[in-house]
Amino acid sequence: MTTLEWGTFEVNAVFAGWLGVTELAAHSALSQTGAVAFMVPLGLAVASAVRIGAHMGAGRPGRAKAALGAAVLWGLLYTSLNALVLVSARQQWGYLFASEPRVADAVAGVMPIMAFFNVFDTSQAVMSGGVRGVGRQAVGAVANLVAYCGVGLAGSYALSTAAGLGLGGIWLGSACGAGVGCLLLLLALLLSDWGALSALAIRRAERVVPSDASVTKLQQ
Repeated sequence: MTTLEWGTFEVNAVFAGWLGVTELAAHSALSQTGAVAFMVPLGLAVASAVRIGAHMGAGRPGRAKAALGAAVLWGLLYTSLNALVLVSARQQWGYLFASEPRVADAVAGVMPIMAFFNVFDTSQAVMSGGVRGVGRQAVGAVANLVAYCGVGLAGSYALSTAAGLGLGGIWLGSACGAGVGCLLLLLALLLSDWGALSALAIRRAERVVPSDASVTKLQQ
């Protein structure tokens, strides 16, 4: 799931290179900023996957849902604060990466779109953790394939070239892809039978974890 998403950033870098040196430099600055900002939701995704999986394996699907809700809420609070900081500092942010005013101006111009993208990307990351926690990784992989590689890349190319939006079009297309990913993962989680998935997790655990009687017999 993460590989599919990360791969789109590499392709978008190629799209940015087609636009020019200034756009590529600005895109690199924005991508590095986004990568650092993504570390918090990535950690939330891993933590939520572990916590949700533990609750599901213990037969507590209600608590698993509560854990997912808490993770999504914290993710939204974080990304809102992050967007506020980045948009407020957008005029100076580019100079952290380059001394060329044209690059800094390009970063400032696209920063609001990148911050908008981060809101969806954070929500998608946390819900991906939820999908992994309930054991539906295949569904998450398909959702990311459609959202990021389908909608995201196609949108980035079309908006940056055909629509003439340049670098902003690349990030707007990525935002559209992340938004679709959020919707697909949300639907997958809402339509899942959490009780049945919890029972399935318990059965799987019983097949791989020895019972107390088995452990006692082995010790003897």
